[in-house]
Amino acid sequence: MLRGGGGADVFVFSRAHGEDKIRDFRPELDQIDLSALRVTYEALDISRAGRLTVVDTGAGEIRLSGLHPDQIDADDFLF
Repeated sequence: MLRGGGGADVFVFSRAHGEDKIRDFRPELDQIDLSALRVTYEALDISRAGRLTVVDTGAGEIRLSGLHPDQIDADDFLF
């Protein structure tokens, strides 16, 4: 489980990231860096699973706790 600090955070993922959970992701403040994966926003499969938003990158899943998929957009990612 990943948890950021008090300010803006960048969560960096590699091609071998597997399944990870970010507990305190804050849209429009924090970012998810997927540049190592060489994917685009359009290639991501973003869905809802209970209280989690699941971002399937094709290399694994990133689970965002307490967020609805509508709360995140391309600006929350670095490609």
